[in-house]
Amino acid sequence: MHAALSTLPTDHPVAAVAQRLCEDTSHTVQLGTVACGDCWEQAIRTDQQVVLEFELPADHDADPLSYDGLGATESSRVA
Repeated sequence: MHAALSTLPTDHPVAAVAQRLCEDTSHTVQLGTVACGDCWEQAIRTDQQVVLEFELPADHDADPLSYDGLGATESSRVA
């Protein structure tokens, strides 16, 4: 499953978060991909947790600058 996640596109709503997670943990990323499967999964799961916790609509545009290490895009959604 993780290998399939690593092929998600750069315009995915949490792509920047997944990429930052990979950079912060010094994971190896294949050329032409945004992040490893583990980091994609973490970014997507965290984003979903924030959506559920704050009862937000599931469809949104992520703000990659709002990542704080706790929620994928929590600060952009709460405002």
